[in-house]
Amino acid sequence: MNDFIEDLINDWAGHIAAVDAVMKLAATDLIYLVLPLAFALWFVPGVSAERALRQRVWLAIMISVIAGLLLATLVSQLYSDARPFDVPIPGFSSRTLPTTAFPVSTLP
Repeated sequence: MNDFIEDLINDWAGHIAAVDAVMKLAATDLIYLVLPLAFALWFVPGVSAERALRQRVWLAIMISVIAGLLLATLVSQLYSDARPFDVPIPGFSSRTLPTTAFPVSTLP
């Protein structure tokens, strides 16, 4: 199953240069926007009820991200499977930890 999904996704690689560039950027640098956007959500002005709701959402996001990172780290210690990013790909930097993809991808 893992090979099927990997082939389904990776068969498109290299066909459209612009999409490849966006995917490289998203895989390496998009993670750095999460924290500033989350803090911006906390400080956006508005009616007190709306602001309180946004702050509760921000708190739920932070708790979810931390819990997701802890869960992903635990699972990665219990189960190890060769991942596509373990193999060096020319021109592609895999600076991000594999465990950051799970909790951040669940953000609204």
